[in-house]
Amino acid sequence: MKIFNTPASQTGILLDIAALLFIVVVSLAHFVIRLENFVIIMYVFPIILVTWYSGLSRGIITSFAAGLGWYLIHYAPGVKPLPTASPMANMLGLWCAFLAFTVFIEKFRLRLIYQQSLCTLDDLTKTYNRTAFKDFTAKEIKRASRYKRSLTLIYLDVNEFEKITESRGYEAGNEMLVSMVNVIKTSIRESDYISRLGVDEFGILLPETDNNQVNVVINKIKAKLTEMTEQNGWPITFGFNIVTCTGAGTTAEALINKTTHISVQA
Repeated sequence: MKIFNTPASQTGILLDIAALLFIVVVSLAHFVIRLENFVIIMYVFPIILVTWYSGLSRGIITSFAAGLGWYLIHYAPGVKPLPTASPMANMLGLWCAFLAFTVFIEKFRLRLIYQQSLCTLDDLTKTYNRTAFKDFTAKEIKRASRYKRSLTLIYLDVNEFEKITESRGYEAGNEMLVSMVNVIKTSIRESDYISRLGVDEFGILLPETDNNQVNVVINKIKAKLTEMTEQNGWPITFGFNIVTCTGAGTTAEALINKTTHISVQA
């Protein structure tokens, strides 16, 4: 299930290579023009990019590479060193500054992701909320229409959910919903989307999935949900409605509303 995807590993490796090449170019330019403050700022750019898109560990490696490039330009054999008492102290100081900046960028990135999650995720189940789900559905409808591929939306409703909350309390009801979502996640792909549309109503969007393929997914979900309810003694059943389209002539709101009109108990 998609939440916040990181770049593919191949893209990350290419970015790392590009960042190292950029450091080499900056180091050579530094050697020629000797504009100290300007060049140090240029060393920061690859650190920002790698940390943001490839993560903290690769950002740290990039910061060390940037510090090494700066050190070699100033203290390599045959180069007139800076008029300081300790070259090693200079290098360590710059490395510490680069590392501190790397950690700052990573913390800022994680904070931004957290803020985005507050706007797009349901607080209890950590699935997409209705607004975010509509946005993703609209994008997938356009993609399905452009490439003439099937798109399937599953509407899932928990029947008699109130029996759990009335007999066991709201915490038990919340526990059931979280368990149900975890079961569904094991039955769908990373490229699929799941959303909490109401208190006990959920939508599952399956890109590039036709009627035959969705039946396999539905059967898998039904079997796992049945096992879950039997193990916990939950007096509930589940209703499903399935709509498959190619994206043409529909909107996200229309597709979502269509799935809520008819529900087949399972």
